[in-house]
Amino acid sequence: MDAKPQYETFLGEVSARNLSREAIVEWDGHSEQESACLIDTDSFKFNLVSGTLIFTNAIVLGLETDLGEHHFVFVCSEHVFAIFFTIELVLRTKQKGFALWKEPSCWLDIFLVFNGLAALYVMPVVAPANGDTASARLLRLLRMTRVMRLLRVFSLFRGLSNILMAFAAALTTVTWVGVIVLLLDYVIAILLTQLVGQRAHLWGDDEDQVQEWFGNIGRSMRTLFIIMTLAEWSNMALTLSKVYNPGIVFVAFGAYIVIASYTMVSLITGIISEKLIAVQNADMNFK
Repeated sequence: MDAKPQYETFLGEVSARNLSREAIVEWDGHSEQESACLIDTDSFKFNLVSGTLIFTNAIVLGLETDLGEHHFVFVCSEHVFAIFFTIELVLRTKQKGFALWKEPSCWLDIFLVFNGLAALYVMPVVAPANGDTASARLLRLLRMTRVMRLLRVFSLFRGLSNILMAFAAALTTVTWVGVIVLLLDYVIAILLTQLVGQRAHLWGDDEDQVQEWFGNIGRSMRTLFIIMTLAEWSNMALTLSKVYNPGIVFVAFGAYIVIASYTMVSLITGIISEKLIAVQNADMNFK
């Protein structure tokens, strides 16, 4: 069929829809870079396939850890994964050019690909691993870094990337919340060491246990952290109630748990949620 009438029809549609001149260029064909690579490496389907292979690789690594990495199936799968991730990097580079290699988000991909190729095809030839030699330790180290491939899912899926960005944005504020908790624990640890640890003899048979909990500042802060996780606090409260008024002891424990555990967790959750909403709004505006 003659392409001229089709082109004239397309020009009529352009005029009717008031499209820009770029629409005509787009009709004539994709750019050289897009035509050179038929696979869109930024598409959801491609990222879904890559993410599935990454999760599958992580599962295989777990099975290798439990069952032994020298099984024939695991050896073959390792080669398959290394080849796939190499092809993936080649396709992404073919579509976006070597400028992709200058992006910090791509550095992990490049490192893992070359690391996998080195562990499979270079190290066994250059420095065969025998026993507990330096070559064997280096090869094991290279192979252990394969688990870092799981981190790549954050760059493949926008939802996970937004959560990571929100967490990073909230990290500074969350750190200051941790400083507040640390100062609170330090002040309370001094009081507990003076009021309980240094008077452990009052508890008779439980003296050693009280010393273990509140014998010095370090032990008292460790005990407060344990209470913060809601572990063993009831046993501690019952023991301290043998000397001090049970009502005061349980009120003090309850107040500390509410402030140091529930309130701080709620505060951190609110901070991260606020940052996540901000990141999602910025992402929507970018789209």
